[in-house]
Amino acid sequence: MPISKTMSDIPYDIAVEVLSRLPVKSLLRFKSVCKQWFSLISDPKFAVLQYKHSAKNSPLKILTSNYYISPYSTLWSLDCSTKSLDDPRALRALNFPFATQDTSKIIGSCNGLICLALGKRCADIFIWNPSTGAYRKLPDHNFPLYFKLEYDRDNSYRGFGYDSSTNDYKVIFYVPDTDSYSSSSIDEQAYVFSSKNNSWRRVKHKFRQYSEDHICKYRSIGSLLNETLHWLTNWGSAEDFGSVITAFDLAEEKFREVPTPDLVDDVRGEMCVVSGLGVVDGHLCLVRWISDLNGTQGQGGDLSVGLWMMKEYGVKSSWEKLYHIGNSNELCGDIVPQCRAGCDEDEVIILTQVYGDNFVRYYPNKETKVIENLGDFVGTVEAVAYVESLISPHVCIPM
Repeated sequence: MPISKTMSDIPYDIAVEVLSRLPVKSLLRFKSVCKQWFSLISDPKFAVLQYKHSAKNSPLKILTSNYYISPYSTLWSLDCSTKSLDDPRALRALNFPFATQDTSKIIGSCNGLICLALGKRCADIFIWNPSTGAYRKLPDHNFPLYFKLEYDRDNSYRGFGYDSSTNDYKVIFYVPDTDSYSSSSIDEQAYVFSSKNNSWRRVKHKFRQYSEDHICKYRSIGSLLNETLHWLTNWGSAEDFGSVITAFDLAEEKFREVPTPDLVDDVRGEMCVVSGLGVVDGHLCLVRWISDLNGTQGQGGDLSVGLWMMKEYGVKSSWEKLYHIGNSNELCGDIVPQCRAGCDEDEVIILTQVYGDNFVRYYPNKETKVIENLGDFVGTVEAVAYVESLISPHVCIPM
């Protein structure tokens, strides 16, 4: 007589090994198979194991938010494994559990969690797992009155990341009071939230003088690398300004600067303007607009776009040009390198437009690019890359 077997009869270690390699959607469905699987899949330690497998082997998603044209906060998930937005799997509307008629701002992405703020003064801030729907509302903050984020003028620093030294998720906000600038530097305060302590604290820093027209002209969302957040920042005035990467160490809770490439290449006679900072393959990457100084911009001068990578973190001389992506007329605006996807001939670098609705796929092995429009999005679109995971916004488990 045959012996009846059930899923619960599968050895526990084999179940862990197999299930930890499955996508989140399947795992959520498999929680109802048996009590043992429900307990396993609900275990925060299993969530960490599943995330580590997913981060290595699963295609990234890109979360996009448009907070200008829609009466409700609109969030979408873009599957980087698809080859075209025409693919019905490419773009999926997310169930935003705290939908509102107010504006939404992406703060950052880490370990499958997304941090979001609602309202121009970011009155409500959430840590949310878009794959499971779980979310956590952060306690009220005490941001200054001048703290206000507009869709068409965003001079903030903001970011979200994990500090392994304290097993803590942290959120940072800094918006300068540009009306108070009167010297070459100024003492300002950033606001840092600790998930472990469930509280906000202030962090002082002496910033350079940033003009109102130039601070954080580019992407305001911090790029997370080495448990440090990075922002590309302009300083000075319209007549005399430069660019620098401002970094915030989540463990030390201190700001510092990371060097950008030189703006002028004397050998080729090119003027380079940095634009669009991101992280690709575990390295800082930025986009440089390159203008031929022998010509006149817009009147015969060649204006092209290149992708550069910092091969050795913190070393200025390690910045290296990887690819020539295209010219300014094709790309039209600042673009941010988001991630690498695919393999072999289908290997692709994904970039998103900072102030616009373009989605760029660059194929380095073919030296070609595809520029697509994100459909109904008009105006400013924010975007961050993320990995689908089971990580809970309520529990801090060592990663």
